Amino acid sequence: MLFTVNSLPTLRVEAHSNVINPIEIINQMCISMQSFISSSPDFRILTLSEQISLFERNLHCVIAFYSTLFFRHTGILRIPEYLNAFITIYGSDIMLSLRQAIDELDPDPTLIKIILIILAFSSNCLIVNTNKTMERDSLLDGTFRLLGSQNVYVELLWKYLISKYGYDKSILRFIRLIQIILCVIKKLAIVHTNNATHRTIFDDIADRTKQTLANNENDRTLLWGKGSTG
Repeated sequence: MLFTVNSLPTLRVEAHSNVINPIEIINQMCISMQSFISSSPDFRILTLSEQISLFERNLHCVIAFYSTLFFRHTGILRIPEYLNAFITIYGSDIMLSLRQAIDELDPDPTLIKIILIILAFSSNCLIVNTNKTMERDSLLDGTFRLLGSQNVYVELLWKYLISKYGYDKSILRFIRLIQIILCVIKKLAIVHTNNATHRTIFDDIADRTKQTLANNENDRTLLWGKGSTG
């Protein structure tokens, strides 16, 4: 479990690249998060249909929250050329909100990584229904497995906070994190509803994710309790 938390891939961008492609940067963030989530034993024990459903429900939000960590780490939004490139897709208001979230984000990267795993195993952390069939999919039948995974990582989060910051400071850090997550989810819902370019980007990402999961299914070692892929 600790290996999974510490194995989040690091992305790099050229600070002075002549060609700035925001969509490619978003794609690389998605690939990074897919790899991070897929490496978890809690993910591997899910059936293929449940894995796909989990990504459909949560990948949007996880990537949006991960972007705050990514942009803080790289600092590229401080470079006018990069900021303007993203503004052409998302607009100045959304990018200003993102920069504010980055400034308010907890400086502890391990804490953020654990939160990402917790979000990844939510039953649904996007308040916009992107797929009507999600209301009847097999993931809901196995919700107890998601709750079990979440409980493990929430316990890990709390133990980590207490051991490093003490009880009172841990509560304050946790509250601030929740506030940022809720803000990100709210802004993401607005973007998904109003931004056709964003929807196109993530529809393409969703299609490629499904194909990748299907291709990996034959190579994955089946774990105890894993059922059929249907």
